[in-house]
Amino acid sequence: MINKTKELTVNRLNIKNIEKMAKDLEKALAPTDTIYINRLIEYYEARHKAMRTFKSTADWGSNNFYKELFAVSGGKTLFTKLEYEPAPYCDFQDKRSPEYDAKKPLHGYDDNGYNPRVKELAIKDASKILKARNIRLATKLRKEEVTEILDSKVKYTIDGFHGVYNVNTNNGKKTIKLDTIVAGGYNIQCAHYRTLFYFLKQSA
Repeated sequence: MINKTKELTVNRLNIKNIEKMAKDLEKALAPTDTIYINRLIEYYEARHKAMRTFKSTADWGSNNFYKELFAVSGGKTLFTKLEYEPAPYCDFQDKRSPEYDAKKPLHGYDDNGYNPRVKELAIKDASKILKARNIRLATKLRKEEVTEILDSKVKYTIDGFHGVYNVNTNNGKKTIKLDTIVAGGYNIQCAHYRTLFYFLKQSA
């Protein structure tokens, strides 16, 4: 019974250590995460504006209308999001509606032609990607039974991050290599965020 209690206590301590280490890694990646979020916002806003421009000037009767519309919108999936999820406010909306907000720009667009909710949509989509990445990092730390970070060396670039962490595990000392890179996000190419995370066993 005493051994089981001791084992449970150790496990709880390990879980807390891993949670703390996962949070530390998230903080280290925060600057690169911000780059990714900003580029995705830029891309979504550019596609949304291009979509509106195309719809106002294109021939709706053309056989290629929807093919071209989806192309300028960044694909059918993104078109569907940009067309319906931002839920732009219309000037003819019922003022008794709970969604009515007199402070919102007419038809959802500000003076620069942007819908503020497009930015919110980009942030939401980026946050999903980053949250999934953080879960993967924590899962790998648990799988490798990391107990502590001994030392680290990190380097930031214009569009990425490179980190080397020497750690203790229940199976000996190991080295974590963590690399990220943000690609695209400029008007015509959607921002992509790639994270490489792997362990190397240190020689005795």
